[in-house]
Amino acid sequence: MQKTRTKFASQIERTSPRITVNKMGEYLCAFAARRARIIYDAKYPKDFITTRYSKAETAIKDFFLNENKDSQLILQAIDQLSKQKPTNKHQHEVIYSCIEALTEFLKFIGDSDLLEDDRGFFDGISKSASMTISGVKISIRPEILIHDKKEISGGVKLYFSKSFPLSKTSSEYIGTLLMKYLEQEYQKPIKARNCFVIDIFNKTIYTAPKAYIKRLQDIEAACTEISNQWKFVQF
Repeated sequence: MQKTRTKFASQIERTSPRITVNKMGEYLCAFAARRARIIYDAKYPKDFITTRYSKAETAIKDFFLNENKDSQLILQAIDQLSKQKPTNKHQHEVIYSCIEALTEFLKFIGDSDLLEDDRGFFDGISKSASMTISGVKISIRPEILIHDKKEISGGVKLYFSKSFPLSKTSSEYIGTLLMKYLEQEYQKPIKARNCFVIDIFNKTIYTAPKAYIKRLQDIEAACTEISNQWKFVQF
């Protein structure tokens, strides 16, 4: 990914169009003003946005990777976070946000069908996991992979946002991209029912749609729009 510095030393500018899969899901269901803001934030990213929920993400991954899916792992993570001593407002907000996310996660995950089937959960793919559509690099980065008889059969994408909860439509765009990425990466068909998007704060688990051709067309159109607008967005 190409980056340059703006005249403001601390501000990063991405020179090539790039967006996360979660933001793409939001973008496709947003009004014009919100779409413009999403492109702006993607071109001039704030580092804290990508790391705000990293500790919550790690704890949730540990939960899925644990053979017994032990909720004590989440409770321990909450306890460890609550004992931290923040030295500034940002650190305080990050700790509080992670505790809040993990608390919400515990409220619904135990009753989820996601844990009922005999699925094997494994650590996901690094930040390099992406696909390019119509000139836009989309960061997919599934946090968790699902295995069936030691073969990749699906994945899980975590979504952390209190301000912009997922709609069923936006989640299906994310699920579609997750499914198509896994097919591209592993060169095999992936069933929609094995691709999940977990909206933590909305306490909802979505699956990818079986019918996805129209959604892919919408994604391609949105990527073309983002690519065309990118150079006109100024800090």
